[in-house]
Amino acid sequence: MAAAALGVPVSWVRVAYPVDTKYSPYEWQTVASRLTWSMGNAIAAAARDARQQILTLVAQAWNEDINDLDIVDGNVISYKTEESHSLKDLAIYGLPKPDGKGWIGGPILGGATSCLPISQDWIQRLVRVSVPRCTTLPVAQAVEVEVDMDTGRVQVIKAVAAFDVGKAINPEAVRTQMEGGLVQGISTALFEALQIKKGFVQNPSLVDYRIATSVDVPARLETIIVEVPRMTGRGGRAASASTPWCRPSRRLPMPSMMPLASALAIHRSRRSASTWPWLTQGS
Repeated sequence: MAAAALGVPVSWVRVAYPVDTKYSPYEWQTVASRLTWSMGNAIAAAARDARQQILTLVAQAWNEDINDLDIVDGNVISYKTEESHSLKDLAIYGLPKPDGKGWIGGPILGGATSCLPISQDWIQRLVRVSVPRCTTLPVAQAVEVEVDMDTGRVQVIKAVAAFDVGKAINPEAVRTQMEGGLVQGISTALFEALQIKKGFVQNPSLVDYRIATSVDVPARLETIIVEVPRMTGRGGRAASASTPWCRPSRRLPMPSMMPLASALAIHRSRRSASTWPWLTQGS
């Protein structure tokens, strides 16, 4: 992203070390695998800022209109005069002034921040419905389940998730995020329940707090990536991580719970909730 925005080969870009909060810029949270969207936008904007500074200097040195200049494959070029200069040479030696009296140049440091281009009113609306502050995306999910009417066991046979991610920078990573989030949603719907009695948590460890394991994962998991460019992401991308199990608002259930709710309702209609207490706790 930085290379494309600046106009240099990818091999020229490296991560500066040490990577430490003492030196690295602030980022709201490194959660939900949202950094490609949030930090990616900031990185691309910073690279464009550096590019603009470089072209401004070259336009001054070459006495040209900045709109006639470009940086392509690490070279500053002029579409008007067809002059070309290595960006490396410009960075090391600087540029002579048009009148030949002195040089211009110096360190170039691009900087930028990344925020959603929305109004304060929209921010308040997002906060009220508990939408993450990064980005949202359309998601569709469905599950095929089998219910044992005698024991009340619900088994998920197949689960399908379709995400409109804007642009999948790393498709395989996107698919694994979709699968992981989908399994988390199923775990929340069928197993997980924080039991509180008189203000005390009754199941404080993973021995008592039931979560889905590998044996509970559906035999068939299908992920569908939809790519509709998003205005809030460089290259049209959007964040896509916890969406399968993040609820759209406090009043709505988690997406993966919605298809499973019908399965839970089936055996509730056949048996009382007291027969299987975990149904009440986990729903």
